[in-house]
Order: sequence, then structure tokens, then C-alpha cells
Amino acid sequence: MILWAWKVFMPHRIFLLRGNHESKYCTSVYGFEQEVMAKYGSQGQHVYRKCLMCFEGLPLASLAGRVYTAHGGLFRSVPASPSKKPKGKKGRKNIVNPEVNSLSLGSLEELLKARRSVLDPPWEGKNLIPGDVLWSDPSMKPGLSPNKERGIGLLWGPDCTEAFLKKYDLKLIIRSHEGPDAREKRSNLGGMKEGYTIDHEVESGKLITIFSAPDYPQFQATEERYNNKGAYIVLKPPKFDIPVFHSFEAITPRPKVNAYYSYEDVLDSDEELDLASMATDTGGQPSPSV
Repeated sequence: MILWAWKVFMPHRIFLLRGNHESKYCTSVYGFEQEVMAKYGSQGQHVYRKCLMCFEGLPLASLAGRVYTAHGGLFRSVPASPSKKPKGKKGRKNIVNPEVNSLSLGSLEELLKARRSVLDPPWEGKNLIPGDVLWSDPSMKPGLSPNKERGIGLLWGPDCTEAFLKKYDLKLIIRSHEGPDAREKRSNLGGMKEGYTIDHEVESGKLITIFSAPDYPQFQATEERYNNKGAYIVLKPPKFDIPVFHSFEAITPRPKVNAYYSYEDVLDSDEELDLASMATDTGGQPSPSV
């Protein structure tokens, strides 16, 4: 709400991008819906629907100078659907299914054309770019491959980072999406103790993961904590391509706050929750009229 207030106050200075939790499924699982209901009383349902509308309309990515930013990262190329249904057996044989077609890196032109107005980005079908941009993760393995741990999005290697940077004359890809809990399971990538990592360093530039929540997760069922720092990046004009990192720690002792979801009963990791969301098959449905 504070960020939206800043956006309203300075619409040409504040730019907000969508994250993977700005969906109907994640807002219900992680407590946002319950918090809105508790704080807004009889108007809670109305406020929650309006929030979903705002989430649905947020941009997926941005370009600032020579920097590409997105929550998850890169995305696949999805073949365009034919304007007319093909006739005859020969035409039917030529229909391309993007789910089984070989993966190739998508373009900014395709990103601009993608239908981003979806409450829960689909994990199957033809409108796959929003899910990729919000849910994908970097890998040290070359090429593109399905992100099986999450059940949605892709894994992309250093070669894809280089190809994307070189094609668009960029120097940096900045993304988030992975905290210390996620990186603990990926020993071939940097940890998140300082709030950021440089995951790919290629000829044309760098891929950076930034995570701004210190001492994450906030609510845990165990005494052991990651005690990670959060971080933010300052980029200066004209090209915005020289990152200056600033790390910070959580306030101690942590203030007592309410959890609006049963974190002791929730699945252990984002990855497991992501797979659970796929099983519910909520993705890709158009938003209700509000």
C-alpha cells in the first residue's frame, strides 16, 4: 500500500514491477488476503479485489538504460498462433504446440505482445511468457530447460544471459525471486547472505540476483534462522549499468507482528508451494469483473 501511495504521489518517478506472489493463489496462501480482510473489515473483499486488479496490471519487466529488470528473469519464444484454422490433414500436421516444441530464447518484441493481464500466470498453453518472466531461475547449465522444481518457468544458463545482453546491447540483468532458503538448495550458485549475488559474468555483462528481505523468512517454525542481510542496488544515469550494492540487516529484536497464515502448516518451501499451485490448476483464468 505504501509503494502504491508513492506511485500515485510521483507517477513518473516510481515504477513498480510484478512479482511472482502478486497472484490470486499466492496472496491467498501467504496471508495477504487474510490480512486485508482483517484490517479492512466489511470493505475487505472489495479492497482485495482492487488489489488483484492492480497486481494484474503491473508491468512484467523494464528497461532502464542498458539494464533489464524482472522478478524471475528471461523467457522462452512462443510461436504465434495461426490467424485461421488450417484446413485438411496437411495443415493439421503443421500445428505447433509450444509446450513440446524445442525451447529457444524469447525476444523483447514477444514480451511486449504477451498478454500479461492474468491473475495467475498459466503454466501450460500458449501464454507462457508471463509465467517465465515471473518464475524462472538462472542456472550454471547452458541452454534453456523446464524449471521442474517450481513446476512453472524455465532455467537458463550463462549462454542465454550472454545472448540476451548482446542482442539488445545491455550490460545488466537484475532479478530477484530467490532468497537464502532457495539458494541453500542450489550449491552451484552463490548464497544470499549479503542480499545479492552475481550469478553469471559473461562477455557482455552480468546477471545479478537481488533480495531485499533481511532475516528471511519472517515467520519460521524452527529456531534456526538464515540471518541473511537484505540489499538494494543504486544505478546512476545515463546508462545505469554500474551497480552499487547496499546491504542492510534486520532490526533486532524483531518487532512482534501477527502472521496471517498458518506458517507451521504451510509446505516447507516456495518450490513445493509452487508445485502445489500447479496442482490446483488455477492458472491462466481471466480475472473477474470488479
